[in-house]
Amino acid sequence: MSLFLMLPVYAAQNLKVGCLVGVAALGFAALACYLASSRGRHWFVLFLFILLASIDFSWPLDGGTKGGLAFYFLPVLLYPMTIFRGIKRWALSSLVLLNLVGLMVLDRFFPDYSSTFPNAGTQLFNRIAGGVCSSAIVAAMIWSILRSYEAERDRLEAARRLILLKNADLHEALSNVKQLKGLLPICCGCKKIRDDGNYWHQVESYLSTHSDATFSHGYCPSCMEKYFPGIASDSPEGSA
Repeated sequence: MSLFLMLPVYAAQNLKVGCLVGVAALGFAALACYLASSRGRHWFVLFLFILLASIDFSWPLDGGTKGGLAFYFLPVLLYPMTIFRGIKRWALSSLVLLNLVGLMVLDRFFPDYSSTFPNAGTQLFNRIAGGVCSSAIVAAMIWSILRSYEAERDRLEAARRLILLKNADLHEALSNVKQLKGLLPICCGCKKIRDDGNYWHQVESYLSTHSDATFSHGYCPSCMEKYFPGIASDSPEGSA
């Protein structure tokens, strides 16, 4: 905004060179802070003080309260209100307001401190330019905030859908586990288990279908002695 909007508008008004230098310095400072943020280093407080220093420097060169520079305090005030949280938000916002009040008081008691405009038309153009530029900055800030809000909302919605999907899978798994916690009809002779469709299944088959259990087969010591008495006498502990 400083380099591609405010600087050309200010140059068209034939303002003092110092005012143009202040706007250009603000633009390059904003670019440096942006590049630092892209690398993970955020200079939010420093940039706020750069904004205030730029306005304070350009204030007398732009006619003080007679010019359009006071309009820029609105976007500057929005900056700490949207970026910071808690006590820092209110402290820095109060600093911005006190800075504006201080400049107005200075202009009131020291009117010669600020430059004057050659005619009423130039002054009006300066005020209009200040209002237009500051409005564009406010619009850009609001657009950036809304875009961030929409991106965060989409991210949360995607996370919500993922959680619902995982919950559905979890409920399905739990429902299968509950089948094994109920009363299972089992045959006293062959030990088969009857399902809800009145079909009988081997224990291994039923448990494998309704759980993640797998089976390996062997003989316990009693069965070894019953089915393989010769081997069982050589190995009393049984075989796996």
